[in-house]
Amino acid sequence: MVNRVNKRTRFKQLIDYTETMEHEALKIGFNDCNIMALEAIDLMTGSDYSSLLKGQYKSYRKGLRLGKEIHGYALLSDLLKDIAKEIPVNNSHIGDILVQDLTQGKSYISCCYVCVGASTFLSANTQTKQIEVVYLLSADLEDLKAYRL
Repeated sequence: MVNRVNKRTRFKQLIDYTETMEHEALKIGFNDCNIMALEAIDLMTGSDYSSLLKGQYKSYRKGLRLGKEIHGYALLSDLLKDIAKEIPVNNSHIGDILVQDLTQGKSYISCCYVCVGASTFLSANTQTKQIEVVYLLSADLEDLKAYRL
């Protein structure tokens, strides 16, 4: 029973975090999708991945270098492969993290979504420069991998 209560508490903390982030202006290094995913990992596992990177970079390229230096992982997907279980993307539920590795110039970056409800995800929209809660259809999920902590 302790596990179930602890899980519920962590889910509530994630929803509270989502409510504070939604509609915030996107700021690389502070609340981009990678930082939000690290914050979700911290909330769900009790780890402390986000605090060492948060506020320490102003470009995705610098964030990749710092992630590699500090945690040993440049891409969030590489970290998730070691600490989480890959699941079918259509089975994602609250607390799961969805990732798509993309190329940006000469670098790879991870585009991340944090599941906060049925087909609902916390996302950093680089076009609107806002943090949003978005609804993704099955077709939107095709190029993503899902991880459960």
